[in-house]
Amino acid sequence: MPRDARIRILCSPYIRTRQTSAAIEQALTAAGLPYDRREAVELREIAFGLFDGIADEDLPKSFPREYEHYEKHKRFEGEFFAPMPLGESRVHVADRVKGVFGTILRDASLERSNPVGSFIIVSHGVTIRCFRMQWMHYAWEWYEREKNPSNCSIQLIEGRAGSGYSDRVVFDGFKHAGESPQARREEGHVG
Repeated sequence: MPRDARIRILCSPYIRTRQTSAAIEQALTAAGLPYDRREAVELREIAFGLFDGIADEDLPKSFPREYEHYEKHKRFEGEFFAPMPLGESRVHVADRVKGVFGTILRDASLERSNPVGSFIIVSHGVTIRCFRMQWMHYAWEWYEREKNPSNCSIQLIEGRAGSGYSDRVVFDGFKHAGESPQARREEGHVG
């Protein structure tokens, strides 16, 4: 990237991503790299609905009908397509993440007077997996096989004229301190 190319941070509006973005901004400032930051609500984490924050073993007792309905969807369609009660499915997240792609492509257009040269996406596990799946045109089965990235991992998608995109992990990040019901759900395990 040329030294004068602008960088745009697109950040989920949640507190933990704002904190991560602030650390990235400090590093960019220290390196003298020009950037700006915008929040994108499309990059928020999956909505777990009624299941948010409840231990897996408590779900059938706390929400028996809703839990069974969710389990029915999982058996019939697979977990990627099953919406959580009053929440989202992973496919819902994949659909909404695509809403950011138009912004990225427009802002990077060389027809603009000051195109953005690089984008930093600061988001959450499910959302990052959905972003990569959609941008790279991976099949939904890829999503099912792929694990959530660790905290603060860096995954690089690079585009090369005439040769498409490459997608690779640059930094593995930091392992989660412990397993929580939400972390298990983000990986795609409910119940």
